[in-house]
Amino acid sequence: MLSESYGYWYDKLKKKVHTKKGRAFFKKYPSINAFCQDKGREESFSSSLTQEEKESLLSQKPWASEIYLESLEWQIRFLLEKIELLEGKKRELGKKIEQYLKENAEAQLLQSIPGVGPVSAATLLSEIKEIERFPNEGKLAAYCGLVPCLRKSGKMKARGAKRKYYNRKLKGTFFNIAFTAIRVNPIARSYYEKKRREGKTHRKALLCLARQYVKIVYAVLRKKQKFN
Repeated sequence: MLSESYGYWYDKLKKKVHTKKGRAFFKKYPSINAFCQDKGREESFSSSLTQEEKESLLSQKPWASEIYLESLEWQIRFLLEKIELLEGKKRELGKKIEQYLKENAEAQLLQSIPGVGPVSAATLLSEIKEIERFPNEGKLAAYCGLVPCLRKSGKMKARGAKRKYYNRKLKGTFFNIAFTAIRVNPIARSYYEKKRREGKTHRKALLCLARQYVKIVYAVLRKKQKFN
């Protein structure tokens, strides 16, 4: 909608909508018309745009259809308010999760693993539930979709078939943990680089590292000891 109300110029502004100040700017100026018609624009939100951006916006041709523009502006403001509401709910939920993690022993154990943060720990606990459900780490890895399934055809057996059913949240979480780990954990970085030298792509090397993190998480939750 903003791309409609600002035209091609929105491509230069779209990154601003993802910030609190940017959303406030678009809420006040949901269209080029609203920006051009506001005499006090120099004082309000002066730091939201550079002088060059302001001059470029003012040089644009405003909308002629007032009825359509009024409807578009209303929808933009409504959706921006909805985003703000959801952001507030997200912050509240984040505080609750943070408090829960402080009181949960298993969450503290998981966060002792380099690369595992509060959100990842909360996701792992909520999706794995009881670690006793998995007799070994291979079963957990299969549940996360991080090991290929065994394909059988008569007497022939072959590994490599893509799994159809697995927990996508867990797979994504372990992938994100691996992505973080190569930045904060030298050992993880070394393992990743080793896989890259073996010819694996960036994504496949990260998935291999994610598989190793399944082993670590399984061992930590089973033994109830911090990662060393």
